[in-house]
Parts: sequence; C-alpha cells; structure tokens
Amino acid sequence: MVRVLLTTCCPNWPMIRQTPKRLGVWEDYEFVIDQPGSVCDAWVVFDNLGETTSATCAPENLFFVSAEPPEIRKYRRDFLNQFRWVVTCHETRHRGLIAAQQGHPWHVGVDADRGFIATLDYDALSAMDVPDKPHVLSTVISSKAITPAHRQRLAFVKQLKERLGDRFHVYGRGHQSIADKWEAVAPYRFHLAMENASRPDYLTEKVCDAFLGSSYPFYFGAPNAGSYFPKHSFEPIDIFQPEQAIEKICAAIDSQVDMRRRDEVQQARRVVLDELNLFAMLVRLLRQKLVDRPKRRLRLYPKGQHLQLAMSGVGRFLRRAA
Repeated sequence: MVRVLLTTCCPNWPMIRQTPKRLGVWEDYEFVIDQPGSVCDAWVVFDNLGETTSATCAPENLFFVSAEPPEIRKYRRDFLNQFRWVVTCHETRHRGLIAAQQGHPWHVGVDADRGFIATLDYDALSAMDVPDKPHVLSTVISSKAITPAHRQRLAFVKQLKERLGDRFHVYGRGHQSIADKWEAVAPYRFHLAMENASRPDYLTEKVCDAFLGSSYPFYFGAPNAGSYFPKHSFEPIDIFQPEQAIEKICAAIDSQVDMRRRDEVQQARRVVLDELNLFAMLVRLLRQKLVDRPKRRLRLYPKGQHLQLAMSGVGRFLRRAA
C-alpha cells in the first residue's frame, strides 16, 4: 500500500472522517495525517504547515494544495519552491503547477462547540437518504468584509432577505450561530453558496456542503463549476448583478426546481463524496505523478518563515549544482 503523509495547519480538524470507516485509506493508498517524522512515499501539505516539520520522502513526491484564493492569501515563491507539484487556483509560474479544484474539507457534520467532533462521516453520508426539508432557503456567511466579494455577499444577503423575509434564514459569524453547519443546510430545500472569490477552479465546501445536505444550490463562485458537476444540478448566479440574481432565485423557488432536479443533485452529491473528496482527488493525482526515487530526510517550513525558506532554497540549488 502506498503511504502518504498529509500535513495540515489545523490538526484538530477531523479530516480522516472523509475516508471509509475513518481508516485513512482510499483504494490502495494509506494516509497518515499530521504525523511528523513519518516515512512516506508521498508528502502532501494542505494550505500551510503549523510549524517546521520533517519527514522521510523523495523530494520529487512533495505536493502542495492551496486553500484560499489570492484575494485572501498569497503563497510566496520561496514557500512554493519547496514542492515539486502545486495544486491551486492561483496563477503561478511554478514548474509543477496543476490548475484544479483543491478538495476543500467538508464542514457539514463537524461540531465546533465540542472540539470539532465529527458527527457525520463518509459512511454515514453515503448511506443517507434525503433528509426532511421543512424550510425553503438558507445561507452560511461570516461578517468578514475584506474582499470585494465579501462586501458584496453581505449586501446581497441583506437585499435577498428583504425580498424573501422569513423564507430565507442566514447563519454564521455575526448572524444566527450554529455549532454544526449540517443544521443550516439539511433542513432546507435550497442553499445559497457564495465563495470568497469568483475564480476558475476555486470550488470549496461552500457548494459541496449544499450537495451533501441534498439541497439545491444557488451558486456564486468558480465560473467553471459546471465542468465538475452534472448539468442542471445547481443554479449559477452573479451576486454583482443582484437584481438579476434575486429574480433567478425567486423564480426557481416558486417553480420548485429542486423537485425537478432531485436526481441531478443526488448525482452531484456522489461527485462530492467520491471525486471531489480530498482523498479521492489526491489518489488520482498521485497515480499520475508519483515516482520511484530515493527517500531522504526532508524539512519543510511554514510560509511565514522567510529566512529559513531562503536558506532552504540555497541548499536545494547547491544540491542540484553538485
């Protein structure tokens, strides 16, 4: 079995729940999560490292997966140069650039009030029927106003709330609080999913969580989302054209489009579980890129440690020149 070290900046997050039986195994690949010092066939870093970390691996099998778009987070060249392959929505000149969705971990089924305990996992979600849906439309947003999309999201939600009133429920920081996002998605026929930015391949849990809850999404985000999901499984909207977007939403609700598109939503749900799932995505990638090379002790640095990253870059240059 191929052994993969997955390093994250959030070791308390229950990543392993996205694998069958929570075993950390996907097909013939075994994932060890946030275990520094491991001996592995491949080493994947998701978003960042919490601290300087060592492991034994072939340098040709180092992978980085970004989490945020450039509007939110920058990844400097000295940080990215530690890796052979970079999966991202960023425009970068890295020699191993792979422009693809980044497999963001799901948020539904995690109880934040109880230390990020997993209340739902891959097996439970896979076996689940469509939940009862007594309510119409929900969204989960924070009160952040850092980017233009953040600010427009807040304005759009306010405008939509004025139109729909009690049929539209708003959750998240600065709004109605919830411990588990599942409570804000599963009881609703529709879910408004809005990304932090509209950028190709920047496709996150915001829309995937809607599908996992069997809710029909109104989606603002990746313009190529249709290349990932079945046709008619969601309704794309542009929150920067609020009047047009609100009319689309109201028309879809009034015509009960969610009932007509139930099969497409369930197909998209399987895509989320078995294709866009971080572990499924990584296994497909590793089958293409993994090489058989000698392993050695490697040290990777978080993106803020510029001096260490510079010295590490000099070391890599000298090894190549030797």
